[in-house]
Amino acid sequence: MSRLVIALRDALRGPCQLSPGTPLVVAVSGGADSMALLHGLARLPPRHRHPLVVAHLDHQLRGDASREDAGFVRDWSARLGLACHSESIPVRDAADRSREGLETTARTLRHHFLARVAARHGVRHVAMAHHARDQAELFFLRLLRGSSPEGLAGMAHASPSPAEPSITLVRPLLDQTPGDLREWLARQRLPWREDASNSDPSIPRNAIRHNLLPVLERLAGPAFVRSIVRTMEVLRSESGFLDEELARRTPSPQGMADLPLPPALQRRLVVRNLLALGHEPSHELVQHLASRPHKPRHLPGGRAVASSPAASIHPLPPAPEPVPAPPPVTLRLKGLRGSRLVAHARISWSITRGRPRFPRKPSRASPDVAWFDAAAVGRTITLRSWQPGDRFHPLGAPGSSKVGDLFTNRRVPRAERPHRLVATTADGTLCWVHGWPCGHAFRITPTTRRYLRLRVAPATHVGRLRA
Repeated sequence: MSRLVIALRDALRGPCQLSPGTPLVVAVSGGADSMALLHGLARLPPRHRHPLVVAHLDHQLRGDASREDAGFVRDWSARLGLACHSESIPVRDAADRSREGLETTARTLRHHFLARVAARHGVRHVAMAHHARDQAELFFLRLLRGSSPEGLAGMAHASPSPAEPSITLVRPLLDQTPGDLREWLARQRLPWREDASNSDPSIPRNAIRHNLLPVLERLAGPAFVRSIVRTMEVLRSESGFLDEELARRTPSPQGMADLPLPPALQRRLVVRNLLALGHEPSHELVQHLASRPHKPRHLPGGRAVASSPAASIHPLPPAPEPVPAPPPVTLRLKGLRGSRLVAHARISWSITRGRPRFPRKPSRASPDVAWFDAAAVGRTITLRSWQPGDRFHPLGAPGSSKVGDLFTNRRVPRAERPHRLVATTADGTLCWVHGWPCGHAFRITPTTRRYLRLRVAPATHVGRLRA
């Protein structure tokens, strides 16, 4: 047996905890890693062999190249005398619908596909081709996202499928490097397919692979990746201890605890409950839910969750469909005054040459009234609803900020934000946000000669906007 085949045999019997003869679904993309896994499993000695079923998912992301990958996997499955199940799913369309990102959607659909193939054949284990560098990349991805220690522990040799917990994912190549796998394929004169998207630096994992890891390897030497993997093994061992301690203190099926729990175990319980709901347990999300019971937290895809004092997590009902934003309205500042109905409010304006009287205390100023230097504003303003990405320089502030951040700091309810009016000048600059005074560049100064007053009043039968 070759070194790789021996390593596969030992990993399957050891950390993967598989007995010889256990059927396996093998996830094969056609790349070097999965082809090394497929051929290595097929070359195990008869007494250590596993019945194999090949599974390949075409994500429809690379046109003809994706279809050629599928044909390549089917061809090699037939040469090895193995059944091959292949499906084609438009992942980009699914990502647009779910709003969860391309990589996350692809991973979710892939796991559901593998679970379907396994269920169709009555197989309880799926073999994945993750290797040591995948572990190192995952470590830094999660580190940059602020992951908790259990997240930094990375992938285990065996773990439940996120799509179907009764199916176990096994990763017998976790101790191998991609160089080891390609070298073995080359010696065996076995081909593989190259995925051009693996070189796209806009994908965070690729940026870590091609930019960060080579620098760290030059600093720490060629054993750098294996050192990261060993560190992750230590974290996984300590994480397992926390799980055992948590199980001892939370015997109920719902994971409810006899409070108080130590902070480490309380965070751990939050992590476990988030994973059960299919949410990534980032450090910031875990900290929020563990320290602020009943305070909702919004997640990608329009979902929200909240926690109880006992650290159980429950999803909140989906938010109602948003009301379409009103179309922009342009006001021509002719004459001395005017008004216009804009969706839920009536906007009135007036221009005067006499300096207005302002409240001595700014806190007493009405949030529905704003004063401007009329010359700085110009002859027209456009009123519209706030849009994500809008920036505004508040009066007296050192610089501009995202309007969304201003809403967050002022605790403006999320449901109200899309209907907050803003005003822009002819060149598109935000000069006003409802609830704030005028923008800094449009303030009244000693040289101001004409004063513009803008006032918001509720339309008939519509309540006052909160500031």
